[in-house]
Amino acid sequence: MKSSLGFHTMELSLQLSKQHSFTLVQDFTEYSRKKEKLKIYPDEGSTKITFRNCDRGIHWRITPKGNYSDSTDILYVKINPKILGGDIDYITAATYYDMSVAIPNFDCISKEISPILQTFNCYTLSRIDYCINFCIDELVPHCTPQQIMNLIKRSNIPSNYEEWKKYDSVAHRTKDVKSSFYLMNRAADINAYLKYDELLDRIQKGYPPIPEQMLEDSKSIIRFEVQCKRRKKYDIIEHLGIKDNGEINKYRHLLQPQVCEEVISRYFSETVGCGDWYSFAKSVEKIDSYNFNIQKRNRLVEALRIVSSCRSVHKAKESRSKDDVDSFTRTLKELSALGINPVTIPQTWGIKQIPNLLAEYNFREYDIDKLNIFD
Repeated sequence: MKSSLGFHTMELSLQLSKQHSFTLVQDFTEYSRKKEKLKIYPDEGSTKITFRNCDRGIHWRITPKGNYSDSTDILYVKINPKILGGDIDYITAATYYDMSVAIPNFDCISKEISPILQTFNCYTLSRIDYCINFCIDELVPHCTPQQIMNLIKRSNIPSNYEEWKKYDSVAHRTKDVKSSFYLMNRAADINAYLKYDELLDRIQKGYPPIPEQMLEDSKSIIRFEVQCKRRKKYDIIEHLGIKDNGEINKYRHLLQPQVCEEVISRYFSETVGCGDWYSFAKSVEKIDSYNFNIQKRNRLVEALRIVSSCRSVHKAKESRSKDDVDSFTRTLKELSALGINPVTIPQTWGIKQIPNLLAEYNFREYDIDKLNIFD
């Protein structure tokens, strides 16, 4: 399948003394002069280091810890395991097995540059970006990625999250971004976006060019990612019961397929939802098939009307009074339990049903695994 689940980038951190930071920058400079050109530049109080003419799937940032009077700095290393492993692929999620190549390459590059960089196992994992790449042509071929993105942007925004919006200098106000649904929180950010638009933006910012076929293939990809920061990473470690297992970065547990699946499933369900998308008429038809009493039937249908008129689950919940919002939320959960996403398909599309992306991916992945058993 072109659809894939796993992770795409991660950030590692290592504490350094001021002297080691100074020496490390000198080592980066010397490496750049002798072997491979690096871009070393200041950025908002940090020093950033990247490869200049190619994407090696790794870059560094040296940042003061706390304030400039502190005696230590933090070295952050952001890696893309696919690229670092030598697989120039921006549209397939990395898996635990990609680390078997990425880690030796990480250690090799570090050793070439400076002993201060040490090895992969000396670092703490400070952030993991779990993700699933939905190939729309593959999962829901009767729809376009733009249509699916339209439905996703009408999804729920969990409590303690806020949607990121971009400032429009012409309108002099912030606006949402049509190609993404980006929710922010102190523990974990959630982002769904059109991969093609993200790659075009990457090219415009001066990153190395993307192979033409890969750029073409990305037109059908919507990526849903959960950017787990330090706080959420600790929650996962507690949940897995590996806090005191002696490993520094615990990547062997945090990157396992089951963990990736659980994180994606939880946040996808909390935002996009568990049910299929239906037209309003088809949703009502499905509700009527259960033969509920008239009060329950009308309550479920009315919830659909409210979400439709407000154009999103989040705005619909905001439109409810304080006394009514809990009851309304329970009704939305009842719809979900019936397999109905409260976001309805616009009538003008002429589409009655669109399957839940994650459920469709899991169904197809299960079928592939079942076939592999008999290979």
